[in-house]
Amino acid sequence: MKLIIFPLPFIFVSAVSVASAQYTTPQTAFDAGGTLNGTTFVNNGLVGAGRLSGNLLDVFGETLGAASGLSISNWSHNGSNFSGTFNVLPDRGFNAGTFFSNYGARLHEVAFTFTPYTGAAQVGQTQIVPTYSNSSTKFTYLDGASTKFTSGLIPTGTSTILGQTLGTVTAANGPGGASTNLISFDAEAVHLFTDGSGYVSDEYGTYIARFDSSKQITNIVQLPASARPTNALPGAAPNFGATNTLGRNANQGLEGLSVSPDGTRLFALMQSALVQDATSNQQTRLNTRLFVYDISTPALKEAPSIVGEYAVQLPTIDRDGTGGAIDRTAAQSEIVAISNTQFTMLARDGNGLGNGDARPAVFKSVSLVDFSGATNILGAYDATGDQISPNGILNGAIVPASSTEVVNLIADTDLAKFGYNTNNAAKDINTLSEKWEGMSLVPDISTTDPNDYFLFVANDNDFQSTNVKMLDAAGNIVSPSGATTDGGVVNDAHFLAYSVTIIPEPSSSLLILLSGLGLVLRRRR
Repeated sequence: MKLIIFPLPFIFVSAVSVASAQYTTPQTAFDAGGTLNGTTFVNNGLVGAGRLSGNLLDVFGETLGAASGLSISNWSHNGSNFSGTFNVLPDRGFNAGTFFSNYGARLHEVAFTFTPYTGAAQVGQTQIVPTYSNSSTKFTYLDGASTKFTSGLIPTGTSTILGQTLGTVTAANGPGGASTNLISFDAEAVHLFTDGSGYVSDEYGTYIARFDSSKQITNIVQLPASARPTNALPGAAPNFGATNTLGRNANQGLEGLSVSPDGTRLFALMQSALVQDATSNQQTRLNTRLFVYDISTPALKEAPSIVGEYAVQLPTIDRDGTGGAIDRTAAQSEIVAISNTQFTMLARDGNGLGNGDARPAVFKSVSLVDFSGATNILGAYDATGDQISPNGILNGAIVPASSTEVVNLIADTDLAKFGYNTNNAAKDINTLSEKWEGMSLVPDISTTDPNDYFLFVANDNDFQSTNVKMLDAAGNIVSPSGATTDGGVVNDAHFLAYSVTIIPEPSSSLLILLSGLGLVLRRRR
């Protein structure tokens, strides 16, 4: 194991309360990690950064965007540096004013090299060198005999497709395509298997799509009725837009999705609480729900079976960071499973480059979460309108998952070393982005220690460019009007890499999964 030197004073958090943490001022201290239920997670610090221009176009002629989801493949080490492929999942496309994009969900394949930097002097953001070479694949699905793309447009109706009631909209089926009924899909998280197939989650409808190696969606898995967006009882008609009064909150859907290292469990985590589990005050959205599916056999992999549901409590903050009253929930944006009962979770505020105001960054952090001691509430609170936390107060009969923070994305020492700032009052190209939503874990295959990893995180830049190109409902690529940058600053796609040590290691199963994605793994014991 590598020698780890902690900044002083250093205190490891090992006893964790299940109560939600609260933060009223900017959390800028370095976080060295923590211990939770037998797992020790050590943060060795930020060791690399890199970017792609926010003005880049993809192979389809639309603005490239950045990562709502992230998966790494082709991971290798040649003796001097690492290399791999970022599989970047953007979300529903550019939206501003009255314009919404008819943006088909897709994966961008971005080759990169990575040379970790562990020195103390300030350096530029050149350790991660990503290169986009016009390689992207759109998700498709069969509607009867017709092959279709999805659309990022807000759903206006419902249709039965792939045996499920889904939110749909009428729009052109790709550039120059005929107008037809399409699944509205806001892609937020992705997992890739060894053969290039996988799962992708949707925010409009709170469902998980199973796709094959060609990225064709072959099955849709619905969450329990309590999570599905509906109108009020009685009746509870499906409402996949933003005006539903039960189920997922608008723009707070399935942000987190991951598969356990042994490949037997699929985790899906809501971004924040369901409508009925909170009030209209955002700080009450802290009690979100984790859904766990069995995918342990080939048949279950194709059609996952739900086996667990748990409450996960999110941090709450004072959005202004002035020490005032708690008024926001730090919603989670991504998870990475490290065992059958543990995962890392990225939760954050909404402050930074891209949000258009000067509020300081208050909280952007990765936590280690464990639900082994939590109450499995599956079947008890799953009917339409069922509540686990009326008015935002968790039912006393429910024990939530435990957690401890392990990586602070706004640690000033880390950011300063790589030239980043959190000066949201005078933003520039190095101001930390508002939304960090992609996360992926890969082993440090340059070391003999099986406990060493790199945790990559990436931002969602909301397609903020000086010259946005997007497909409209009629099938034309247009330059929509509206505010496309924050103070004139292009919001680039950023990638950060942290050196971390996880004891015990997430297991050899993780290495098997990673090797199946094309990773060259040469662990020397």
